[in-house]
Amino acid sequence: MERSNIPLRQRKESQANGTSRHSGDYIFKHPLTQEVAYNSLLLKRRSQLHGKIALCIETDHKNELEKFYGLLAYHYSNSTDKKKALHYLCKAGEQAEKMYAGREAMDYYTQALSLIDDNLSESSIESLLWKNIELKINLLSNRGTVHRQFFGNYKEALKDYEKALKLSKIIKHKYCEAMSLSNIGSVFRGQGEYEKALSYYEKAMNILTGSGKSSKEHQTSKMEHPSCLSAVGGAAKDYKIIASLFNKIGVVYDDMGNFETALSFYQKALNTSKKIKDKHIMAAALGNIGIIYDNRGNYEQALKYYNEALHIETEQKNKRGIAGNLENIGITYNLMGNYQTALSYYEKAFKVFDEISDKSEIAFCLTNIGNTYYKLGKYKEALEYQKNALEIKQESGEKWGIANSLDEIGMIYQKLGNLKLAINHHNLALSIAKEIGAKAIEANILINIGIIQSLQTSSPQKAKKLIESGIKIAKEIGNQEVIEYGNNALKKLCI
Repeated sequence: MERSNIPLRQRKESQANGTSRHSGDYIFKHPLTQEVAYNSLLLKRRSQLHGKIALCIETDHKNELEKFYGLLAYHYSNSTDKKKALHYLCKAGEQAEKMYAGREAMDYYTQALSLIDDNLSESSIESLLWKNIELKINLLSNRGTVHRQFFGNYKEALKDYEKALKLSKIIKHKYCEAMSLSNIGSVFRGQGEYEKALSYYEKAMNILTGSGKSSKEHQTSKMEHPSCLSAVGGAAKDYKIIASLFNKIGVVYDDMGNFETALSFYQKALNTSKKIKDKHIMAAALGNIGIIYDNRGNYEQALKYYNEALHIETEQKNKRGIAGNLENIGITYNLMGNYQTALSYYEKAFKVFDEISDKSEIAFCLTNIGNTYYKLGKYKEALEYQKNALEIKQESGEKWGIANSLDEIGMIYQKLGNLKLAINHHNLALSIAKEIGAKAIEANILINIGIIQSLQTSSPQKAKKLIESGIKIAKEIGNQEVIEYGNNALKKLCI
């Protein structure tokens, strides 16, 4: 029985460090000679030389310092000027992150945090300057985001975000506290713990707005207009977080299959981001609205939103955003049955994701390529892509993606004639989907299990019941793709 596979999207929540060789009068041609000469210097002399070299770089290249952040961080870290060392370690880390050099960014942030901790002990937190505490909070937040976005390491990300939250509360810094709560919410969203994610997003929103509203109440609030800033005692940066939170809350409802609620939050994120002229959040919201139209089967509107988002991301040179929209466009062509065009877009997206070493997005792209090969009848190729995707998702603990990949693998085994392995994978997927409340995936899996039951037994009544259960859930959440898939499955039952 033919399946109308549903491609997998990543909703958008809202960096190589360059060094130049310094020319000089003396060059050591062999690295061992260089090392012996360096080690023969007294520590004090070494420190002085590093400081002088750094100062020369600053003087000679004062109009292009960004090219030398990494080198300056290195030399000042080995000098006595720890203030400048900290400054350039932070700059180098931010630069590396923007250039998608996750490992380098992690190293710079970790060195900066160690430098702070060497001089400022948390046991004497009351004596720390607020500026230094804020810097530590920002560094923890940045490193946590590298853990989460570059390496899918939610456990380490959560540790950093919770440390940042603790420090934010100690110094009673509402902005940092809201940011930390938002970041923790994103960890739980990534792990498929949607109720926890929503609770953290709501806490962050309420700190910024001064209200005690739930996400549902924020859905109908008028908080997206910047004229409310004075009313809530906020600032422009607060509204950037508010716009981001609207988008993140929309993503959670989207993952849960509540598309109408998701759309309302995406629209609020879009309206807010337009008024504060934040193109990053604007592009994320546009792309997410496109996903809603895809789910409704309105592919023309979906492509319009994706292309608008792609245009903004290209202007901003945001590689992750560019790749994400290329992938979403591929998904739309997949749903329209234009599989070769879909594959061409997936391959473009994969190339960029691989270039920036984004494991989470690589996994989703592999899933979609596998999905397309399935539709082309190339089941062995499809299985290879899906298994590779599943392995990456299991490493990161991304439950929503794990459930989807298990479901996809189940369908491939069905086509290969191994119904036992097919049903085993579907049951594993169903258990995870129920656990995290992913209704759209749950509905799809129930229909798939029903289809296999119809192949295994002479009595189609059990199969019919399972398919109807899937259709019922799909109707509750308004997922037309799954409804159509279920109805087609029912038509093919001999009852």
